Amino acid sequence: LFTIRGKVNRRLLRRMIYDGDKRFISWAIDAVLRWDNDTVPQPLIHIHGTNDPVLPVRFTSPHHLIKGGHLLVINQYQEVNTLLGALLAKMTDK
Repeated sequence: LFTIRGKVNRRLLRRMIYDGDKRFISWAIDAVLRWDNDTVPQPLIHIHGTNDPVLPVRFTSPHHLIKGGHLLVINQYQEVNTLLGALLAKMTDK
């Protein structure tokens, strides 16, 4: 379900799930499934993985796509950080 590469990253994900607060995880799943918001906060930048099996890109309208799955901040952290740096620089230049 989660696309994650490497033994170290798989161990990290497993540890995050098992060590996570069960009430928070339950709340988070419910919040995503029942999301009802007509107001889009601004500025909003939506970064999404091209191959996300948890929240498939076909159901979204991202501003930026990065090749990868649901765990971009682990597997593609360098690309995410580069993009965030460029976006923040643009925002502060205005």
